[in-house]
Amino acid sequence: MEVSRESAVTEELLRFAQETAGRRRTASYPLLTGRALEAELERRAGEGGLLRLAGEGGETRGALSFFALPEEAYAQTTGVFVREGDSAAARALLGRCAELCRGCELLAGLAGENGTASAALADLGFEVCERSSHLELSGRAPGGGGAARLGRAGLEEYLRFHRAQFPDIWWNAERLAADFDTWRIYALGSPVHSGLFLRACGDGAEIFGLAARDVSTARDLLSGALAELSGETVTYMAPPGSAGEAAALSLGFDALGEYVCWRYENA
Repeated sequence: MEVSRESAVTEELLRFAQETAGRRRTASYPLLTGRALEAELERRAGEGGLLRLAGEGGETRGALSFFALPEEAYAQTTGVFVREGDSAAARALLGRCAELCRGCELLAGLAGENGTASAALADLGFEVCERSSHLELSGRAPGGGGAARLGRAGLEEYLRFHRAQFPDIWWNAERLAADFDTWRIYALGSPVHSGLFLRACGDGAEIFGLAARDVSTARDLLSGALAELSGETVTYMAPPGSAGEAAALSLGFDALGEYVCWRYENA
C-alpha cells in the first residue's frame, strides 16, 4: 500500500479525519475536532507532516499527522486516522511515519479504546510508555484557597523537586525554567514536597504534571491552580490510582477514558 505526503488538506480527507477523531474507538491524541482539527492538519501539511493512504478507488483510507524535531531526536504523531478494524491501513501509515522519523524517538498517543491502531503499533515494535486517566473539568466555577502560584524567587527550589519527580519528561527542569513565563507552577513545603505545573492557552488549560505526597496536598495544589483560572476547560492526564487522580475526581473532574502513549526508539 502506497502512503503519500499531502501538501494540502482536501475536504474529503478532512471529513474522514473528523469521522474517526470523533469516536473513542478510533481516536488519537491530542483530541481535536472541528476547526481545531482542521487547523492542525493544515499546519502539518504545510510542514510535510501529513500522510494519506488511498483506497482502490482513490478515496481516503487513512491519514496521519506528525512533526519531527531532528535536532532534539524527537518526533510525535498528532493524529492517527483509520477506521475501526482496518489494521493494514494503520500499519502502513505508522510504519511510513517511523521511516520518515528515523533517528528520532517517536511517540504516538491513542485513546485506550483504540484497539486497531494499538495493535498496529505493537506489531511495529512500539512499546507502551504511559497509561493515564484522561480527566477534564469544564464550565464549573472552582473554589478558592489552596497552594499559591510560584514566582521566580522560589523557582530554583522548585526545580530541584521537579528534577526528582519528573526526570524523563520533555518539559524537564531546564526547559521549564527557560520558558518560565508561559507556565503556572504551584508548590507546597520548604523544601518542596508537592508541586503542579500547568499551561493556560485561550479557553483551555492543561495540567502537565502533579506530584503530591497524599490526596489532601493534591487537592490543595489543584484548588490553588483552579482558583486562578476563569472557567477554562482544564485537562489533566493523571496516573491511574494516584493522589492527583483522586483529588481531581473529588473536585468535579470528569473521567473521559484512558490515554495511552506508545514509544518507538527509532535509531
